[in-house]
Amino acid sequence: MAWHHARAAGLLAGEPDTIEVLLRSGKQSATELVDRYQVASAPVRALLIDYLTELEPTHDYATRDNLARMLANVFWKDLEDHHPGIDTIALSTDQAAGWKQRVKTKSGGRVRRDYFSVLGSVRTFYLDIAAWAHEQPRWTPWAVPCPISPRDLHGITPARRAATARMQARTRTLAPHMPRLVEHARRRRDQAERLLAQARAAVPGDEFDHDNTRYRRVRLTKQAQPGAIRVSVVGQDKRIDPILHEERAFWTWAIVETLRHSGMRFEELKELTHLSIRQFTKPDGETVPLLQIAPSKTDCERIIPCSPQLTAVLAQIVTRLLSTDGTIPLSVRYDHYEREHSAPMPFLFQIRRGPRPRAMSSATIQDYVADLATDAGLLDTDGSPLRLTPHDFRRLFITDLVTEGFPIHLAAQLAGHQHEVFAAYDRFITACRELRPAAEYREPTQQEWGEFHEHFSRRRIALGSCRRPYGSDCAHEHACLRCNFLQVDPGEITQLDAIEDNLHARIAEAESNSWLGDVEQLHLTVRNLRDKRDQVQQLLDSLPGPLLTAAPDL
Repeated sequence: MAWHHARAAGLLAGEPDTIEVLLRSGKQSATELVDRYQVASAPVRALLIDYLTELEPTHDYATRDNLARMLANVFWKDLEDHHPGIDTIALSTDQAAGWKQRVKTKSGGRVRRDYFSVLGSVRTFYLDIAAWAHEQPRWTPWAVPCPISPRDLHGITPARRAATARMQARTRTLAPHMPRLVEHARRRRDQAERLLAQARAAVPGDEFDHDNTRYRRVRLTKQAQPGAIRVSVVGQDKRIDPILHEERAFWTWAIVETLRHSGMRFEELKELTHLSIRQFTKPDGETVPLLQIAPSKTDCERIIPCSPQLTAVLAQIVTRLLSTDGTIPLSVRYDHYEREHSAPMPFLFQIRRGPRPRAMSSATIQDYVADLATDAGLLDTDGSPLRLTPHDFRRLFITDLVTEGFPIHLAAQLAGHQHEVFAAYDRFITACRELRPAAEYREPTQQEWGEFHEHFSRRRIALGSCRRPYGSDCAHEHACLRCNFLQVDPGEITQLDAIEDNLHARIAEAESNSWLGDVEQLHLTVRNLRDKRDQVQQLLDSLPGPLLTAAPDL
């Protein structure tokens, strides 16, 4: 706060806008990255520095930082420790074999899980130098045989399969817990909102009841910050800040809902700004909210359509952040990959700390998600507390899409895996075409295009919209209430009440006639109806008003 006011008074001209920018460690040069590990050989030290400098235009800072650790520390420093005086990367057979055996474990005997990553980095180091030596003579003295042979990397495929199997097993473990986790996040948000409202309404020193607990609003000293509120549970000395408590509960809920309804990466969530929200008007006049995902892991932007649930969450975030002048405050985001601060932007996931807001950090988001899982009491298959990460929601999102019949290549495109998926899909299509008549690969007729578009115009049904993929039949014989593809229109919620009354009448008739099979099926339909009504009601409760009125047009 002192820094902020000193800046406003003109006492720190030329200094960074916030003290956080000044104190946070910035990028280190290639020389500093290598010198962290005290390489003894001067020629090899110079080679490593030169190599990292050469990679700077094509690799982000985090990658170069990791390469410096692998090459200067895990690779070369280990060789110097076991072979004092070594000053050439042309290793003997015994030197290479000994290092490859030692690198399999870390200090303390723990198995190195990134073993193949280390081998791959060292092999790339040698092959890069050999390739560059053809064009730049300064690399020629270092072009020597690579100690990592293709045979050494044969185990990488089983290792990747094992990693994939672990991720799939984790997804299967987490999936049954999601409904409970989501409900806990929503309930905790609602409770925190009520606690804050009651605390504000109470006079300092007064007591009030909240969720079967007796609270007292604490009297604060004159030195307290204006607007500050503290409460304590009667009989306990611990104080609670209901403002921070409500803020944490709201943003935890918003993080979970945004991740599980969009499937975006953790880094992409932090990059979302008010400008990411777009609108598209279809030819029939319907407005479709869109979310523009900025490139973080890839070099390609993408735009995804927002479901009603995601639209409601974004609307609440925008409404919460809007200032009195109708704009979202500008904040600065720290990129830990490049170790630099962004320009001030209207980030959606920002919190106020001190005199001005700041974009949420990776640690804050991870802490909120992990704390939610712990607070919900989720347990793993072995009975231990379930550890939850933001990336878990991405895997669950893709799994749910594919399970509901969404084409896997389109699901991957929404998730941002276009390049590798399209390459694999092209290979699959090429193989299929060799087995099919050539006449099938022609331009579609106007009639066929018309049938394709008509499918989507017919998706509007009595209670809402059918999200069944194009070309697929109705698997439930039009029993829409029991179908996961039905998305009930909020305006039809009263119709659900009438349908439920009719179902109870049919159940009574079936029971009086001992039609036991019909009774069981009708009860199943009632349970599905109530689930869909709860979903619609939660959506209605979360809407703050007109959706995204402040969002820019596409």
